[in-house]
Amino acid sequence: MSFTAKTLLDSDTLSYYFKKYPKVVTQAQNYLQQHQIFTFSAITRFELLRGMKVRKATAQLKYFNLFCGQNEVIELNDQIIIRAADIYADLHKRGLLIMDADIPL
Repeated sequence: MSFTAKTLLDSDTLSYYFKKYPKVVTQAQNYLQQHQIFTFSAITRFELLRGMKVRKATAQLKYFNLFCGQNEVIELNDQIIIRAADIYADLHKRGLLIMDADIPL
């Protein structure tokens, strides 16, 4: 069995997982065999919640809230904010800007 590092999932990956994209589901199952839970940020939680609320997806909202309770949601703190700002500044300096929400906290 090969071990992979614990990974912070982004909103696209979780969205594809919930939509049952075969490749993502397979990778997720392999990941869960090693780590037992998913880890994602409060920003990812916000991004998925806002989409479900806009669509008034009540059943999905209920499921997602349960899902969040069974997995690890990383809350923002000052150390994370400072690290994200450092990454942003470095990417900006190198001309490699990405969307703020995609900066790996």
